[in-house]
Amino acid sequence: MEMIAYILIGWGMGLLCWFMVPTKRRMGLVRFLLVGMVGGVAGGMVGGAFNVQKAPFTVDIPSLVGAFLGGLIAVIAVVVLSRNRAHA
Repeated sequence: MEMIAYILIGWGMGLLCWFMVPTKRRMGLVRFLLVGMVGGVAGGMVGGAFNVQKAPFTVDIPSLVGAFLGGLIAVIAVVVLSRNRAHA
């Protein structure tokens, strides 16, 4: 259940970034969503690691913030890296 929450947060970040981030080389919606989901899961796990008193995959504030930031950072990183490749 916790992984589903991380995936949904990452999916939401990918969707939000698809609308807000301008790209020279247009990335598709599916790519934004997939990158956001992977970043959300990774960020949720890292954020959950800061809460040592609960189980590893508990949905709490640090893990949700980690999923949010992980999805955002992953999508922005892919956009920046693909923008550099498009100009080369």
